Amino acid sequence: MHDISIRNKIVALVMIFASQTAWAETEAPEHDHVDRPTEIVGIFATRLVPPVLIVPYDSAFGWLNYSSREATIEFNEDIIPKLSCRSPGLFRASGSELAAPRVASGAFVTLCRLAPGEYDYHVEIEGRALRHLGKLVVEGPS
Repeated sequence: MHDISIRNKIVALVMIFASQTAWAETEAPEHDHVDRPTEIVGIFATRLVPPVLIVPYDSAFGWLNYSSREATIEFNEDIIPKLSCRSPGLFRASGSELAAPRVASGAFVTLCRLAPGEYDYHVEIEGRALRHLGKLVVEGPS
């Protein structure tokens, strides 16, 4: 009876390992910015830190919501053709805008690489009338 219990535990461990490996093989290609340096903007109730983020071309960048409410990040211009990745993460296209809606308190969202240039965006925090304005400056070859 003891041998069956050990066998069942080994089978369970192998199945867990196999499912994690299968998940990694199917999910990893969608996030082609995983192994790149990531620059972070903090979303606070009253401000963005930093309000202007300057990143090199080969970096990914993201936002960490430190506020106690959900936030929405929205780029003001059509940046979709300027993305140089397979997946924009949680960001979604809406007309000519790219937005990450409903970023939970404490959540971190990333956006992969963009072509060099300056990109204006705004952040709205649920229940607040104030809009935080931000700018992303991507440096690199034109």
